[in-house]
Amino acid sequence: LPFCRPPGNAAHKWGGLGEVLGGNELIDSQIEIKFLGNVEKTTFCRLNLDDAKVKHFKDAIENNYWFEFFM
Repeated sequence: LPFCRPPGNAAHKWGGLGEVLGGNELIDSQIEIKFLGNVEKTTFCRLNLDDAKVKHFKDAIENNYWFEFFM
């Protein structure tokens, strides 16, 4: 899906055969997250959605796509 991404190649990690057969894929977002400290509010990215990107998201929603975020 056309989510915001940092520049460069995302690192794909496969958890095992079950994940592959189930269509699950782990991708390292390369977003630095810091805990136990104050962090200034910042914008990660801005994303302009054209008709094709909107259709891509709508198709995912209609097909029950789901997303998990691990930290």
